[in-house]
Amino acid sequence: MSTSEIDSPPNRLPSRPAVTQPELRPTIVLYPQGDLTLVVGDVVKQPFLVSRDAVRLASPVWNAMLGGRWRESGASEVALPDDDPEAMHIVLKLAHLKMHEIRALKICISRISSTLPS
Repeated sequence: MSTSEIDSPPNRLPSRPAVTQPELRPTIVLYPQGDLTLVVGDVVKQPFLVSRDAVRLASPVWNAMLGGRWRESGASEVALPDDDPEAMHIVLKLAHLKMHEIRALKICISRISSTLPS
């Protein structure tokens, strides 16, 4: 063994990043009589209380997931960790026919209506 091997410091593993606890935000209620809570996001977890039927009607994927033989079909809470909470909020508003609550949609409608002849 050479002296350089003896004198060199031991190999160290890189330090792991600190594990942070996910932030759980208050539930956003899209349907007060909701029968399903979707928990969206990973670092920031945003729960949404929704109508299972409205969500199923909005998407064939959700229809299969919530009405078929998938584990989520009987669940009262479904985690969607890979989805963005803000984007999902807009999608869920559309699924629950709350278009009037979507700011971006309001802006688009006002721009379109301003171009229409009177």
